[in-house]
Amino acid sequence: TNLDLNILLSTERFHSIDIDPFGSPIAFIDSTMRSIHPRGLIAITATDTAPLCGVFPQVCHRRYNAIPHHGPCMHETGLRILTGVLAREAAKYDKGIQPILTYTTDHYFRIYAIIHYGKHHANDTINHHTTIPATTIPLTTTTQPIGPLWMGPLQHLPALQEIRTLLTTKPLATRPHLWKLLNTLEDEATAPPFFYTMEGIATTLKQPMPPLTHILQNLHANGYTATRTHFTPTGFKTNAPWDTI
Repeated sequence: TNLDLNILLSTERFHSIDIDPFGSPIAFIDSTMRSIHPRGLIAITATDTAPLCGVFPQVCHRRYNAIPHHGPCMHETGLRILTGVLAREAAKYDKGIQPILTYTTDHYFRIYAIIHYGKHHANDTINHHTTIPATTIPLTTTTQPIGPLWMGPLQHLPALQEIRTLLTTKPLATRPHLWKLLNTLEDEATAPPFFYTMEGIATTLKQPMPPLTHILQNLHANGYTATRTHFTPTGFKTNAPWDTI
């Protein structure tokens, strides 16, 4: 079919909708949410990473009705802002979202989410949609609140594991890259929001930067969770307090 997407979505309903425009997907999210079947899958790509990462905060505020963060965690806050828009649009129609796979790579953000019908799903979704103090983000120097954004899980571990199983059956040239990404996303699935960067810690403490593996091993030895993050090769997520780090 060759139609304006919003016209198509206003006349038909679908089990799976993949929005992959040039730039922002914001113009299609409302009609997508109205068109999707119960337990349908919505996939969204956003290539306007600069506004979502806080390079153009006024554009982000105007387009996504959210205040972004420009700093080490900007890609995670950008992904959470985009997921938050999806959550907000779902709740408006008494629907809820369940993100099953979200990530950022190259020049875009990508979200896959199952849509559940019902007020209790909508209420649960909106409970994860909030504005946060800037101090929530490690080592940030700004005092401006950030969001609203999605503060619930970004990954669904059983789905990631099933995708990895399917990946072994596919003759894909990109399999090593996908395997590495999925492996990191699995580790991140149960980690807390946001992360530290090695360069950020080194700058704050005015100390040379040790190997990341050294930090992870020592945090594990002290009983804390610690994992790499796909948002940056020098970042890690942990539940350890700053003094311990």
